[in-house]
Amino acid sequence: MSTEGHYHYKYNFLTNVIFRIDFPDMGFKDNKPPKEIIEELRVKFPKKGKIKGKSVELKVKDFKHSTVMEDLVSWEFKDEQNQKRVIVNSDSLVLETLKYTGFEDFSKDIKFVVGKFGKNYPLDNINRLGLRFVNQIDIKPPRKPFDWESLIKTDLTSVLDSFVAKSNNISRSIQFLEFNEEDYILRFQFGMFNSEYPNVVSQKEFLLDYDCVTIGELSFNDIIDTAVDFHKIIYQMFESSIDDGLREMMSDDQD
Repeated sequence: MSTEGHYHYKYNFLTNVIFRIDFPDMGFKDNKPPKEIIEELRVKFPKKGKIKGKSVELKVKDFKHSTVMEDLVSWEFKDEQNQKRVIVNSDSLVLETLKYTGFEDFSKDIKFVVGKFGKNYPLDNINRLGLRFVNQIDIKPPRKPFDWESLIKTDLTSVLDSFVAKSNNISRSIQFLEFNEEDYILRFQFGMFNSEYPNVVSQKEFLLDYDCVTIGELSFNDIIDTAVDFHKIIYQMFESSIDDGLREMMSDDQD
């Protein structure tokens, strides 16, 4: 079947699927989301915690650059299984799943989270939307770690093939591509990430990491449709990256 066909996969190698929106600073009182948002998010994400960090802002005045660091407090909400979480602060909202069961389920969570936030903080526009799928393909047992024939498209492994004679010395091989489209950017990282780095490669592992990000402001009402469009783009890119051997490992049935 061509990469334009639709495949049903029983298994996947996704370690993280991340949806994010950035919006104008809401100025949460005491850096804490309103009680209404907390209560509604905890319907599906009952475990609540606080994350402390730093925000970095680059300022320019009189042609001089300065960096300002400020304390950043984010609030984390997890489901009972610790497989999904929402992170929210005064200027961003993140939804992440560690166990991806399909975009239909994930999009329901997106609609839930965005709906609860938009209900309490109506916005006309957001600054940015991103959708990221991280595949860490791990083949066991790790026979011939550098042989990805029939699994990954040879266009993505040609560098490894060129240096296979020196493979005993390679500890990591990651490449990065960025595509600037009309209204979004697609960032693509791929290669042998090596979970045992800095040791030399001994495991059969390959990274396929796709990150779509909007350019410019986006209407709040277009969030869901944009996420759906980004999923289609990433799905097609993934199918263009893999070969039939990997599809057979992942597939339950095809149509």
